[in-house]
Amino acid sequence: MKHILLLLLLCTVSCRPQDKNNVQSKNNSMDTKELFYAISLQIDVPFELYLNDIPLAKEYSMSRKIMGIDINPYLLSNGSHSLKARFLAPTDGSGETVSNNDLKNSFLKLVSYEKQTEPDMGRVKNYKVLQELPLTIPNIKIPMIEQEWNIEITDLPYELEGWRNSQDLRLMDREELEKEVFGFFEEIKDKLHNGDVEGYLEMNENKDAEIRICTYDEDNLNWYSSSERKNELLNDCQGNMWPINPKDYVMKIYANGKLATIERVEKFKGECLIAETDTDYWYYNFFIHKPIGKDEFEIIRK
Repeated sequence: MKHILLLLLLCTVSCRPQDKNNVQSKNNSMDTKELFYAISLQIDVPFELYLNDIPLAKEYSMSRKIMGIDINPYLLSNGSHSLKARFLAPTDGSGETVSNNDLKNSFLKLVSYEKQTEPDMGRVKNYKVLQELPLTIPNIKIPMIEQEWNIEITDLPYELEGWRNSQDLRLMDREELEKEVFGFFEEIKDKLHNGDVEGYLEMNENKDAEIRICTYDEDNLNWYSSSERKNELLNDCQGNMWPINPKDYVMKIYANGKLATIERVEKFKGECLIAETDTDYWYYNFFIHKPIGKDEFEIIRK
């Protein structure tokens, strides 16, 4: 899927899966609210944002970042969740430290809203600020400032299996793990590069099933197998995927050992697979996991 940074107040993932065997719906009532949770933020320095040790955003530019990040895909259930921000020193060579003065106009908020179902209306309704996330920044200059908050999620109408019962990858031999992870991403890249869209969509079935539930996208069940979707993948990816050179990448483990990915270390820092067309670049990012009892990795989020 094309990865496009949208500087909007709120943005949602809109994925349309086909299999819901690993999804538990808590309430099938017509009165169930299609509730989204998001982090609304304005940050003036490079930063990284993590939910339960999963990166939601990694922004390294020096410009002001104003955005909303939907977090439903990374919430497997209601309860208390950990949000962490890392505020980083400038990456443009203008300085080696960050201080509270650099963040004086920054803020983060936990918000919620409902999916708009009325025709010809805006997508968001019943927008609420649930929790202001105060910045308690020390009055010193240091290379990185890190802060954590607990956020309470109470009204999701679903529970997801996700990676809750996945293997702890930290227990594997590091060299063998890197070999498996890079090999799996080579497989993803090859399917995209060779135009094997059917094989690529099959690799995404479990992820798509959960995303369809947490984004309330039941009405678009067949979108992923549509000719529109396949043509988009072919146009952007066939013959256009960059090679995965190990020197350009680092393997990362997230979600307290449950998820893995590969990230570029210099050009397009933090991105995963790159497709280059005549007019643009497209980023294809994935988190993979290994369910308990299985030997093979699976895509579980993007």
